[in-house]
Amino acid sequence: MFVGFTERFSHHIVNVSECAVLIPAIVEFRNQFQSFLESLPRETVTIIRNVVANYSDTGLDVMIGASHEPNLDLRQGLAELADHVDLARLAWKVGDHPAEPVAQRRTPQVRFAGVPVSVPSGGFLQATREGETALTNAIANALSRIPARQVIDLFCGIGSFTFPLALTGDRRRVMAVEGDINAVRAMQYAVGKASAPIEVIHRDLFRQPLDADALKDADVVVFDPPRAGALAQCEILADFGPEWILAVSCNPATFARDMRLLRNGGYELQQVVPVDQFLWSPHLEMFAVLRRTLPVAA
Repeated sequence: MFVGFTERFSHHIVNVSECAVLIPAIVEFRNQFQSFLESLPRETVTIIRNVVANYSDTGLDVMIGASHEPNLDLRQGLAELADHVDLARLAWKVGDHPAEPVAQRRTPQVRFAGVPVSVPSGGFLQATREGETALTNAIANALSRIPARQVIDLFCGIGSFTFPLALTGDRRRVMAVEGDINAVRAMQYAVGKASAPIEVIHRDLFRQPLDADALKDADVVVFDPPRAGALAQCEILADFGPEWILAVSCNPATFARDMRLLRNGGYELQQVVPVDQFLWSPHLEMFAVLRRTLPVAA
């Protein structure tokens, strides 16, 4: 039985029983999960495809991706595993269907600027707390020099930057845009509870980037896209973006491409900050400050 990570550019699984980077609770779950799988019939194990583990403020949140629904015996075994390892939640997901909680002992939550936000099963979080703090501080330092009242936060996830943008330093109105409907619902609930000056919009920015009309009132645009980058949105920002753009990226290649587009559109790259969020690997998170030096396209 192999439980670990896939090799780079491969579906081959490397058995990883110890990892210097992972939070100990994730390593412990991995080891307990392998023992659990070894106790199951082979035909049961083969329906499991992948596992997503997020460490929240209230404990470990695990989602198992599979090809079929679990039978009654497997459900009972998973519930016992969740109790034994003290998971906040254990969910099961088949294909594109919504994740189904098999055992939920606590609501997985994280806090951004003091606001608790529920984490959707399998939801995206920054890789490390330290990296998230470094990026949030970089954004705050940049905004301390920029007079901004209206901010647009693109690819906002569940609000790791949105809530600090709205609730720390000078109070600002933030329009947060995200394509994952589960993340949008989690944010909308948290915004309502906190009465934060945030408007949350569900929109696929790869297919429907914000246009000139949506961008016209913004003082600053912040974006943090997936590894594919923000090509479609940057093409529009190059022509119609505001004076300031704060860019975050986890892929230096697509970051360089997007920066080239913005520079060709009249932006000056004023600052670049690398963040070593992925220890003992060549991957870097990037943060950049850009300011428009040429007027917006007519």
